[in-house]
Amino acid sequence: MRRSVATLLLLAACAGEKGFGGTFAGTYQGEPVLLVLEVTGAGATGTMEWGGVEAVVSGTVEGNRIRGSVRQPQMGVEVPFEGTLDGDTIEWTYTYVAAGQKVPLTLTRTKAAPGRVDPQLVGRWRLADGAATFVFNADGTFERGVAKGRWRCEGGFLHLRPQGGGWAVQGRYVLSGDELAIYDRTETRELWRKG
Repeated sequence: MRRSVATLLLLAACAGEKGFGGTFAGTYQGEPVLLVLEVTGAGATGTMEWGGVEAVVSGTVEGNRIRGSVRQPQMGVEVPFEGTLDGDTIEWTYTYVAAGQKVPLTLTRTKAAPGRVDPQLVGRWRLADGAATFVFNADGTFERGVAKGRWRCEGGFLHLRPQGGGWAVQGRYVLSGDELAIYDRTETRELWRKG
């Protein structure tokens, strides 16, 4: 009996630790948030991207709870967080100590691997009114008019890095047959057609 209880507790703890590993997506103030975590033992490390800015995540996992800090070195900001995993959803809370403010965020596991090229986007697209073209190459490069750079998809969001610039979120994208809709943070839609 003791062995059975101990085994169940161990399995529950391991399931919680593995459960936090992966890619989670959400939105905050209309901007996409992407969290990528790797769990080793009771430690968790990863990255969080919001509004085109990437931060470093580190923390500890205990069952279905995680706590630690999110640090953005270039801005000199470090914010403590805690989260609770329920299935594929993390209820995440930042604590801005100086302001005494807690900010909630809901993140849901996504099957999209971070930083990958979506093969369905590869090809030439024309803006619905025919005024512009957008070319997504299989090697992760893009051309949009005279602009060139790199592209990737994460959690249903299209990210672009123009030559000489940094990564930025272009918007949430939805494919339907030969139509591609890209929604910016205000949910304004650009409609593109393949061909």
